[in-house]
Amino acid sequence: AMFPTLTKIADRKDEFTRAVLSVFSGVAILCLFVSACLLVTAPEVVAVVLGSKWSHAAPLMKWMAVFGGFSALVLILEMPLWVAGKTHLSAAQTWLELAVIVPATVLAVRGFGAEGAAAARAGVSVLMVPLMMVFTERAGSVSFRELAGTLWRPLIAAVVMATVVHGLPIDDQLPALVRLMIKLAVSTMLYPLLLLLLWLACGRPDGIEATVVNRFRLIRSKRRVV
Repeated sequence: AMFPTLTKIADRKDEFTRAVLSVFSGVAILCLFVSACLLVTAPEVVAVVLGSKWSHAAPLMKWMAVFGGFSALVLILEMPLWVAGKTHLSAAQTWLELAVIVPATVLAVRGFGAEGAAAARAGVSVLMVPLMMVFTERAGSVSFRELAGTLWRPLIAAVVMATVVHGLPIDDQLPALVRLMIKLAVSTMLYPLLLLLLWLACGRPDGIEATVVNRFRLIRSKRRVV
């Protein structure tokens, strides 16, 4: 639905920019949260879903969680390029990614096996995000600074959340399901709080956070009237 919507407003630059930033912000908030959650709960998720015999798969899942979060951001930034008719930039990103991932994977597999391959894939996906932000700016859609201003809050919130949850003094003797529920509960409470604090600290800019806060205020005001 994003592509046809952006196509309709492509000639209205301000509206187009707001739409791209809104979608990019929403995807970043959701995907980085999910990515960070899977990163810190990988051992528990593997134990609960696959069983303790598959514990060796947890490191692979951690790297793939990182890959999933950042590759989603790359995919979203392809849309403005397509709308602007700059498909050659999207193709350039694909070829550059391939040129990096092939030798990186070969070297990583030689040194670290399957986990090295997963780490290489995750690392390349992270590198592709700023590259796509540059390409988006070159397409005349949205500036790198505007995209970075939208991305840094969920990125910092996800990193802090993952750090805190990873450092929780949870007894390893507890059942994996219990540990998973504790980590998810803390993550679910902490991430929105961090996003709100970062949003307030940088002057309450427009974005998903502002939309959610305004909607919450509207609901509260309606309840008071009733």
